[in-house]
Amino acid sequence: MNDVEVVRGYCNVSCRNAELFLDPPVQGDPPSHHYCFVNNGTWNGTEPVCIGGFDNSVVRESETNRVRLVGGDFYGCVEMYDDVTRQWGPVSGLGFAEYYYTSNRGPLMAWADLVCRDVGFTGALATHAYPKGSSLLNPISDYFHPSYSRPSDTGPIFFLNTSSPVAERRFHYLHETVERVDRGDCTVSEIISDCDQYLMCLACQKEVQKKPCGDFPDIWNTSDVTVHCDYEYRETWWEPSVVDVLGRCTVSCLGRTMLVGSSHPSGELEAIAPYYYCNANNAQWDGVGPICIGEFFSNSDVRESKANRVRLVGGQFYGCVELYDDVTQQWGPVVGYEHPSPVTPDTRMAWADLVCRDVGFTGALATQGFLPGESELTPMSSHFYPSYTRPSETGPNFFLNTSSPVVEGRVQHLYETVLRIVQGK
Repeated sequence: MNDVEVVRGYCNVSCRNAELFLDPPVQGDPPSHHYCFVNNGTWNGTEPVCIGGFDNSVVRESETNRVRLVGGDFYGCVEMYDDVTRQWGPVSGLGFAEYYYTSNRGPLMAWADLVCRDVGFTGALATHAYPKGSSLLNPISDYFHPSYSRPSDTGPIFFLNTSSPVAERRFHYLHETVERVDRGDCTVSEIISDCDQYLMCLACQKEVQKKPCGDFPDIWNTSDVTVHCDYEYRETWWEPSVVDVLGRCTVSCLGRTMLVGSSHPSGELEAIAPYYYCNANNAQWDGVGPICIGEFFSNSDVRESKANRVRLVGGQFYGCVELYDDVTQQWGPVVGYEHPSPVTPDTRMAWADLVCRDVGFTGALATQGFLPGESELTPMSSHFYPSYTRPSETGPNFFLNTSSPVVEGRVQHLYETVLRIVQGK
């Protein structure tokens, strides 16, 4: 079979001086071996990591998310803050035990990812490890259990809703998944092992950079705009793929103008406000440089292509589209401009690209923008309509064939997509 991976060689890794060798979930059995797959000529697995002793005084805390990791600089047991008793308490492993001693550790890693992201790491590294001198894979909680001390024997213990679809990435923070909080002596209401042994303990991947995308680009920070950045802002978009946002900048235009550029027409982050997001996955600011469109719309400001019989009326690089009618020898607007269903930014920008290329630009920048003081995108037609004057009230109106395969790039010029021409209003 062509999809069978052939293994030629493996390396068994152990720690020299450290107490615990972490075991990130990888394919293979046993998972501690790093296999060489001949098919693609690469080593399977991740870089081996060793960790040392457990120290209750080493705490990695996120005050914003009310979560902390106790035990080491990137590993330990998880504690959450209880607003009622104003105390920290551990997260019980009750409900996770079914995953502890199975090969299906995906759900555990999904929960661990929530924790690690909450306290400022890029994600979880492992929930299991090999103690020094042992060939048996154990939950990290087993190793930390003798050393971990609860902040208070009468304090809170958090029980999570393990049926929550965490693996499907529907939650952003661990606190969203709490099912109940028990306060007081744990042994009264639960089995001792559930409260003191089956705890959520884990190790995290590398620390998140404070400014993975750097400062807001100077080349974008022009005299026409005002910029306010929050480099501590954090968010995650789970669909269609994981996109981590670490920092965003609010941009607005000076004066009564329309802002374009922050909308990302075909990317994973679609504009929901005049923000620029730092996409931590590729360490780049999303979108293109902010541009402010002038307040005044002038019908005398025309960008025309006689060869393509298309023109843009209104501004130097923006406006409303007009086409030329050979029969009446008049210019007229493109009206009834509807898009195929479902309407997507890609579809909209594909039609705009035709126009912009016809009149000599490299392509379309935007079909929508942000008006001053507004956080929702507005179609440019709504903004330009009160100022735009048709060349002739009895002249031509062009209706496009919106079923033309514009998105596939099969149409070279806007005129090729005209469905019909109607004279008069």
